[in-house]
Amino acid sequence: MAACKRDLFSLQPCNQISDEEIANKVERLSQQISQWSDDVFKDIDVKQQGLAENQLHSHENFPIATSLDVETDRTLKRIPSAAEFFMQHIIFRHLQQRVFDERVYLFGLHPKDGAYLQAVENSMGFLEPKRAPSVIDKWRSETLLSIAAMPSFV
Repeated sequence: MAACKRDLFSLQPCNQISDEEIANKVERLSQQISQWSDDVFKDIDVKQQGLAENQLHSHENFPIATSLDVETDRTLKRIPSAAEFFMQHIIFRHLQQRVFDERVYLFGLHPKDGAYLQAVENSMGFLEPKRAPSVIDKWRSETLLSIAAMPSFV
């Protein structure tokens, strides 16, 4: 019976996305953010042509001028052209911390629900018969795909 259960679990279809596909999508996202940033700063440069000379490259007119620390503020005043790259850095850091970090179980899922699913996933390692890591990965993939497909999740 145990062998039958193990075989049934191993027959579950794998719906995993390849690492190469994920890397390509992250690269495409990176390029889109860079392009968006270029467009934003190009628009700002066009709009600033009507400003006084001392305001022409003022970083206060850029979309990142919310709550900068003193050192960053000083750097951007000395090197206004760095503002575009600083904004890209903030966006990428935010994505890394809030979307791609290994502690984020599924972006958009309440942390409490994510912690619960993580606990369920971890407990699968203690079940008998033992589950192969690929079986647990398949379970996670199918569970997260199902959650993401729910109309209430969007």
